[in-house]
Amino acid sequence: MRRVILKRVDGGEVGKGRQNSAVDVLVERIVGLTRSQPRVSRDSSGIRIEFDVTPDATRQWQQVLALLEQGTAFGMTDTEEAQVAWVRMPPEANDDDPAAR
Repeated sequence: MRRVILKRVDGGEVGKGRQNSAVDVLVERIVGLTRSQPRVSRDSSGIRIEFDVTPDATRQWQQVLALLEQGTAFGMTDTEEAQVAWVRMPPEANDDDPAAR
């Protein structure tokens, strides 16, 4: 079994010394469904989480969709290489992180 270490937006590990933020929890759930590491970026308008739509994600699409619906916006982008799903979270979704303030 492969061990995945999740990284918070601030670079720390998920679950290390603090309560998980909504973003951390969402990332962890995405990893559980897709078996791949999502990409997390932050800007002044919020946090964007994106991930490749893997066969694992496709088989569990209703659960993936339920996760995407937790954001303020979500969608899918087709590229030549892959399909990428994304979800936007408001900046306050990471409020328990002092680096987010």
